[in-house]
Amino acid sequence: MKKVFLVVAMVFLATVKMSALADEKEILFRNIPWDTSTDDFLYSLYINDNIQIMDMCAYAAIGLSDWNAELTFNNDDSIYVKNGGIEFTLSNPTNIDGENIDLAGYSISDIDMYFMYKNSGEGISLEPADAIFYKAIYRMKVVNTKDVYNDLVKKMTNIYGTPKKNKETRKHLVLNAKDYVEYKESAQWIGNNKTTVYVVRNYRIYEDSKTESEAQLKVVYTRTDATAELKNLQINLDKEARKKEREKAEKNKNNYNGL
Repeated sequence: MKKVFLVVAMVFLATVKMSALADEKEILFRNIPWDTSTDDFLYSLYINDNIQIMDMCAYAAIGLSDWNAELTFNNDDSIYVKNGGIEFTLSNPTNIDGENIDLAGYSISDIDMYFMYKNSGEGISLEPADAIFYKAIYRMKVVNTKDVYNDLVKKMTNIYGTPKKNKETRKHLVLNAKDYVEYKESAQWIGNNKTTVYVVRNYRIYEDSKTESEAQLKVVYTRTDATAELKNLQINLDKEARKKEREKAEKNKNNYNGL
């Protein structure tokens, strides 16, 4: 996957338990509407949120996962679309004055923002400018993930109401190394228009140890109905690939090179 540094012209720019409805609120990432185009999204980050985006990295034709990919170990029903869209990643985010951007007072390692390629009756557009926003992840940079997790859940509860919580474990047997158990705990809220946000914490406890290690903490904003759109996108991407392959075969029907 090719990594491209983004330059923007600023002026143009287990079983998962579902939560109760979040007090009739639509859940948004930084007040940006879902399905916003990439240009309008970046414009909003810069103009409305004062976030420095000149060091942001863009990844084209990346794989996309649906709403619950980070929420649960049980991903049998999750959708993954190869080469399905665009990702923007902002590491150690700052505002335009160079001050760190935080989340509820806590440091952020990365903000990952995902856009699926536009898929309509007119076909698929692979133009980055046409891709639409459907998911964002804050990856937190904190020392005590347990305490920060509890505080974020408390603050989110004050905003969206009582969440449904989920805990899962998964044992790993490792050849020539210590076995370990992986733990995941999460709190999720569902808002209007099938929007959702969840806080999720992962960590490991190795064999003969009682200490948490390799802990990660994320806050994920997305739409639960994006699954259907991703499924349809995958179907049409596959159709487009088959069409191009047939066209290539027709073009080379008299080509016997290497036979």
